[in-house]
Amino acid sequence: MIADRPMMPTAEHAAPDAPGVLLVLNDVVAAAEEEFNRWYQQEHVADRLGVPGFRTARRYRAVVGQPKYMAVYECDAIDVFASQAYRERLANPTEWTRKIMPGFRSMLRSACRETWSAGTGAGGGAIVVQCKPGPGREQARAASSQTLWRRA
Repeated sequence: MIADRPMMPTAEHAAPDAPGVLLVLNDVVAAAEEEFNRWYQQEHVADRLGVPGFRTARRYRAVVGQPKYMAVYECDAIDVFASQAYRERLANPTEWTRKIMPGFRSMLRSACRETWSAGTGAGGGAIVVQCKPGPGREQARAASSQTLWRRA
């Protein structure tokens, strides 16, 4: 993840108070796409940033490939995603949210602790690589961050 602060420790040495990150990737049915984007900009981002502990929200649209949309939310800590305020928002969606959600396709939602970050500024682009280390490759995250940092 490229974020707005100096490089953070690798996964093996992540600070317990490291920021939380919520990554949401999804497609949306074509008939609902225009309204989906209005909903995100006019209601959903403000709603999420109104939850105590949420710091920032960034949205991206794929140039090529799927899913077409990605949102990245940064929070004070991963515990924010288990907070009463956040769980209440999830359990009580707005009328507009209830209308939009059935149009979501290929949704991937992942809450995690930021273990590595490099660079400054919010940036205008992102590269997302999904990977899962196999047996004997538990150090893949640290190796990946070191490799990406050298090329950044």
